[in-house]
Amino acid sequence: MEELIGIKGYVTKTLGVGGVIKKFPEDFLVEEIPVERKLNGGKYLIVEVKKKNWDTHLFVRALAKALGIPQHHISWAGTKDKRAITVQRFSILGVDESRVAEVRIKDAEIKILGRSHQPISLGDLFGNRFRIVIREAKDVDRAEKITEEIKEIGGIPNFFGEQRFGTIRPISHLVGERILRGDYEGAFFTYVAMPFEGEREEVREARKYIWESRDVERGLELMPPYLKYERMLMRYILKKRGDYKGAFNILPRNLRMMFAHAYQSYLFNLILSERMRREIPINDVILGDVVCFVKHGVPDVGKLRFVDRRNLETMRKLVREGRVLPTAPLIGEKTVFAKGEMGEIEKEILSQISSMNFENSTFNTPGMRRAILLPVSPKCEVSEESVTLEFSLFKGGYATSVIREYTKTQKYLYLGGD
Repeated sequence: MEELIGIKGYVTKTLGVGGVIKKFPEDFLVEEIPVERKLNGGKYLIVEVKKKNWDTHLFVRALAKALGIPQHHISWAGTKDKRAITVQRFSILGVDESRVAEVRIKDAEIKILGRSHQPISLGDLFGNRFRIVIREAKDVDRAEKITEEIKEIGGIPNFFGEQRFGTIRPISHLVGERILRGDYEGAFFTYVAMPFEGEREEVREARKYIWESRDVERGLELMPPYLKYERMLMRYILKKRGDYKGAFNILPRNLRMMFAHAYQSYLFNLILSERMRREIPINDVILGDVVCFVKHGVPDVGKLRFVDRRNLETMRKLVREGRVLPTAPLIGEKTVFAKGEMGEIEKEILSQISSMNFENSTFNTPGMRRAILLPVSPKCEVSEESVTLEFSLFKGGYATSVIREYTKTQKYLYLGGD
């Protein structure tokens, strides 16, 4: 699975403990570290919700229904895992505290914090705190050694995790690649029909039939009704044969952008994996690197600087102090590329996409850079067959990137050592 999304190694040397996560929702606790705001009045009610086994979007739908308001009157800072216990804040437009206090939603506790003049927007958080239990682990003593390695390195590779691509069916980046190449027909069949083993049997069989036969009409009859976006595309194609580009244009913009962002993330993972394969440190800089500064513990990718001979030692010192971080590109039409060996790596990997059109109005992706080191200092407790981890990550960091260094379920050459 990981190699499909561009992840090709580990930074720690110690062999993994194996095991499983999310055996129970209680095994995965995530709590937002919010951007604090003045709660001294305003039209937005701010609430904190602790919920179990709730997808964020489905919870918002349930809350909006309970309050009798449109879903777009509720906003939040970041989407959380479903099979977990999650604590996050929401802003609700134009409702009284008394109405919210009366709401009862199964497996959800709603705490009223106050009112604000500004809504909570996507990204309005510093990061997240996690408490994660790995069960059915083997050789649990290895976990303590891995913890020491991570602390010595200062963090782990800031890979994009499986959630970015589709946990069960990681095809978002494949769809994005085909669209950026102008292959809308290929994008259509990849999104609608490429089958994966982890899906329900009825879905897998429908996709397999369409993938092999290209029979959209019969495929629409087989496709379950709850796959609304796939069915939306198929109905469009049956009405306007061959207009695959037009089919994608009827999808919500956020879904179209998800495809582009997933492909950017895939290329980022490839570049970071290649840096590790060449044994270029992720917790240090080399000539030609592009670094970003850290503000309030969060990378400020709007403030970049090249590493050259004049500032090399200064930048290395700032990295050690946690004040700057090396970066890699998220490719777009205005991407800033590194120089030196990292520039060569970026251009080598990106040479495969020279025919792509990032200026396509469907995507409009200017490009940016992202930190390659995810600073983390985990606390680790072990029992006979389980490992409990506690750690915090800045926003945009994936807990799965930490967990994988402990479990090491993939058979890679351990890039951190032997």
